[in-house]
Amino acid sequence: MIRYDAAAKIFTLSTPHTSYQMKTDADGRLLHTWYGRRLPDSCPDMAEPRAPHTDPGCWPDLLPLEYPAPGTADNRCCAVCPEYADGTEAADLRYASHKILPGKYSLPALPAFRQDANAESLCITLRDAAGLQVELWYAVYPDCDLITRAAVLTNTSSAPLILRRAASACLDFSPRPLELITTDGVWAGERTPHRAPLRPGEQTISSVRGIPGHAHNPAAILCTPDANETQGEAWGALLVYSGNFALTAESCEAGTRLLLGIHPYHFAWTLAPGQSFAAPEAAFVYSRQGLGEMSRRFHTAIRRHLLRRPWADPQTPRPVLINSWDLDIWGRETGNPEAKCMFPALFARWLLKNNEAFKARGAKFIHNAPYVLAHLAGL
Repeated sequence: MIRYDAAAKIFTLSTPHTSYQMKTDADGRLLHTWYGRRLPDSCPDMAEPRAPHTDPGCWPDLLPLEYPAPGTADNRCCAVCPEYADGTEAADLRYASHKILPGKYSLPALPAFRQDANAESLCITLRDAAGLQVELWYAVYPDCDLITRAAVLTNTSSAPLILRRAASACLDFSPRPLELITTDGVWAGERTPHRAPLRPGEQTISSVRGIPGHAHNPAAILCTPDANETQGEAWGALLVYSGNFALTAESCEAGTRLLLGIHPYHFAWTLAPGQSFAAPEAAFVYSRQGLGEMSRRFHTAIRRHLLRRPWADPQTPRPVLINSWDLDIWGRETGNPEAKCMFPALFARWLLKNNEAFKARGAKFIHNAPYVLAHLAGL
């Protein structure tokens, strides 16, 4: 459910157990004020008072901005960085309009959580006077306490501009002790959880391989120090994207900023006048009952709204995938699979014998399986 309090200029997105809140300040900046347990329906202002610096020019450095940009005295990591025709790399994004729509927004040509009749979407448009327009899209899935975000950036000026950075989402937390959990690893040892308290400065996991790779997964958890499987607060963040990515948690006096999206390394997307760029979708869940509840909410959301149909139905038998990578390598390298690679040979015999049964289950073969089977079939 999405509510807008016009008098207080507050947006509140609620699921059965969580609320996500924003407001526009007197100068039109979009502030992030809350993401946590569900708030009362009266939409109170959850913005936390933060004393400004003695120097008023440093005030934005403490504001919890929803989609920050450089050049506005906010010296933390930014979500977007345009380069205008005159070389300026700055943007002062201010509220322009919003709309609340039934159903789920769509992202053409990008993977995303599916349309759902019970979902609801919010689009907030921000504009910079020099010509960059940012549409911040939000969707609420009430059945799994999921909130998704995406950003569509448009050049409304009369000259081309270059996007040097275009993150999917930014999430600011008020000052408090938090810990970061990531899943990292090596080949054949992926998804190893690492947990550590946030320290001052930036902590980043990323990939510039063109794919996420086995080193880091494009997802992370921020949690309170007391969080375990059954207690404590946990915020899960996931990027629905399989290319270069960066996920950064920055801790400073203003609190913690979580930023996720396409890696800015060598990212330079030119937008001609009128053209748009859509950043990949990000997804968030919150739990006040520990990591287990957070994980189950993500599992429910992914099964129901991200997996392809009909596999989204847990009662539907899944197709079998045979990965013959190692069989192919061993067969090529040994030259004598029967003598030096008995397991692949025996497996091939068994597979050929049961080939029709596997085809009936929808089995698919990858990594040159026909070569492997032909190489081993006569053994």
